[in-house]
Amino acid sequence: MAHRPEEDAALYPLIEAAAGVGATELNLGPLTAPDLDGMTRRAEEVIVQTGGIPALVSESLRTGEVGEPTPGIRRYINACLAGLDSLAMQVLSTAAVLSGTCDLDVLRVTSGRSDDEVVNAVETLMRRGVMRANSEGGLEFSFANMESLVYEDITPVRRRVLH
Repeated sequence: MAHRPEEDAALYPLIEAAAGVGATELNLGPLTAPDLDGMTRRAEEVIVQTGGIPALVSESLRTGEVGEPTPGIRRYINACLAGLDSLAMQVLSTAAVLSGTCDLDVLRVTSGRSDDEVVNAVETLMRRGVMRANSEGGLEFSFANMESLVYEDITPVRRRVLH
């Protein structure tokens, strides 16, 4: 049970009952700047890794895993990628090898596909929430775990060709 000290009088019967069954009382003070700094950095990292998707944020916080995709995040990513055609997967794999932000021209040249093919694939990937446009006009994965798992699935031979 959490309460403020100024509420003690109103909650006295409940506080006494809790003490009677062995509840422990903890007096928590206000958070300090270093406390918030640590939480802010962790929150930013969780957002980068999960794209801020509530179910994935919850999964990450529940497991305490940040950076390494959890089984739930892997299932989500596999569901996002399920049913993508070979063109979309090729462009997605190319983007993963390029890492970070890329643009349509680099994707086209690296993938060996035409402008129309790359645009169609990117539009499909954006509709699926796999990629997004960033503020500089480039393209990026919706979140870091998506990029790392796509990259992991590329065979070493294909990686070498795309590099």
